[in-house]
Amino acid sequence: MARESAAWLMGIDVRPPSRWEVVPLLECLVPLGATRPRRPDLNAYVSDLPEDDVVDVGGVACTSAVRTALDLARYRPRFLGLDAVDAMAHEGLVTVAGLEEAARPLRGHRFIRRAREVIDLCEPRTESMGESWSRLRVVEAGLPRPQVQVSLCDADGREIFRIDMGYLKEQVGIEYDGVAHHLKTAEQRARDDARRAEIRDRFGWRVAVTTKEDVFGRRPLVEGTVMEMLGLSFEVRRRVWA
Repeated sequence: MARESAAWLMGIDVRPPSRWEVVPLLECLVPLGATRPRRPDLNAYVSDLPEDDVVDVGGVACTSAVRTALDLARYRPRFLGLDAVDAMAHEGLVTVAGLEEAARPLRGHRFIRRAREVIDLCEPRTESMGESWSRLRVVEAGLPRPQVQVSLCDADGREIFRIDMGYLKEQVGIEYDGVAHHLKTAEQRARDDARRAEIRDRFGWRVAVTTKEDVFGRRPLVEGTVMEMLGLSFEVRRRVWA
């Protein structure tokens, strides 16, 4: 197994939003010179496959975590590659240094530049794919890269709040609200509103909120909001993610 199938076997869901309701893709790699299987339910790719890139996961031959992350960073669109690499690093399956080392010998190979860009953007402390997407949106817009998991503490150093990402000097935060934990009920929305009001009143931080519709839409709403909060002004041309 490889790519999406391998990630799934390792406990990492890399399905895009358009396929959240269906089973993961069945994907595999075939060594050079071997016959590629042709089945309607299987995506098979011919590739170099060193022995070190193959591991056993629950009795299934599977590409290693590093190889899986590198392949996803290379061959998936950047927003999907980033959320995969962030998630695998967050779970301790890969490290940024390990991925950089794995990518180094592939200089000049197909899509390796994309992989290096994704690896460079990886933040292991990221806690959800929505956070990965939101961070990529502001970076693609040309805004400064935010710090992830910003801790707001009281005078005794105890963490009171944690913001998904933000800019410390400007005290501007960015948070992604997913449906399951933030938007399903009126109570969830009211709780989040009260929390952010306290963050503003107690710590002086302003928080820009984004959702799936914001990050996948055509209008650069979150980018514009963050720009205004940071006191910046320049034209943003959003890349539509497909």
